[in-house]
Amino acid sequence: MASNRCDVHGSHRPGLTVTDLHHVWPRGDGGPDIPANRVWVCPTGHRNIHEALEKLRVGKVPPKVTRKELALARLGWDRIQRQAM
Repeated sequence: MASNRCDVHGSHRPGLTVTDLHHVWPRGDGGPDIPANRVWVCPTGHRNIHEALEKLRVGKVPPKVTRKELALARLGWDRIQRQAM
């Protein structure tokens, strides 16, 4: 079920009409589809997390994103590397 609250940015004004389900450990990298691996984020937060994760993959400095976005990207990268939650 979709959320009307962004787990990265909190509430938005005007209120959110759409949120994305983000898998912290991406499904394409073996991440499970379980509640502990999912967060609801606004489209901007979702894009920023993925951009930061892609930079981490290639050993580059992530773009300027919020602390929470960067924390989720780093957590995802850690899970990819360990192949574990």
